[in-house]
Amino acid sequence: MKYDLIFSDFDGTLGEGLGNKIEKETVEAIHRFMASGGKFVICSGRMLASVRNIALQYGFTGPIIAYQGAIISDIESGKMLFEGGLDADTTINVIKDMRKDGLAIALDCGEYICYEKSSWYTKFYEQNDPNRLIKADDLIEYTKNKLKCISKICGVSTDADKVKEITQRYNKEYGGFPIFNSGAPCLIEGINPKYGKGFAVKFVADYLGVPLEKVMTVGDSTNDIGLVQGEWHGVAVGDAVEELKQVAKEVTVPFKDQPVKMLIEKYCND
Repeated sequence: MKYDLIFSDFDGTLGEGLGNKIEKETVEAIHRFMASGGKFVICSGRMLASVRNIALQYGFTGPIIAYQGAIISDIESGKMLFEGGLDADTTINVIKDMRKDGLAIALDCGEYICYEKSSWYTKFYEQNDPNRLIKADDLIEYTKNKLKCISKICGVSTDADKVKEITQRYNKEYGGFPIFNSGAPCLIEGINPKYGKGFAVKFVADYLGVPLEKVMTVGDSTNDIGLVQGEWHGVAVGDAVEELKQVAKEVTVPFKDQPVKMLIEKYCND
């Protein structure tokens, strides 16, 4: 096998949102890869419980990555391998700016999502992980008094152009801390750049004892730039955002053509 360890984003790369569906042929290809000694890791911006449930549903084992790298956990045991994120003061400053820009705000915090106002983002989790939502009267006060670690802060809209403009503006205004990106057209995600997907790739590769030249990664969104851009072989799916394609070492087939399956067959079949 050319690559012993594969990291894949979930939504728009490996599977579909509602129902968490992965095509049967892709699941079979992953299991053949694992049976041959390969390691397969989902690296998602989703909350930990959601990523873990997907992994368990399809019989995957080993580490999983949630919140873009802020949390790394073992699938079967649930053991926490790493947890990082944003401090309260930084989070509060971002909340204030997101309020001014009219965004619905959600804080991803370990096993839970805290929010003030319902949005398509919270409704998505209501359908998938309803027991993981906490409604707060005031997220600033909740952050001050209740939260020890904020994995990710999300600003939610229904206007993709507005989200793109705000994301670019925040990255200039905040100077790289937090860093803002997106896993969906109407979603702004603020993370600690120290604990992004690129960090997670290195952490898990070291944890599993796999050299980076034997690692392949694949994604589709701006929140996958750290996942794809690195010392390893980074791949963008065919219908990925242009920003990701520009930093990828390879652009593969679109999501509908099962890119993860195709890459395993291309590089990992003996």
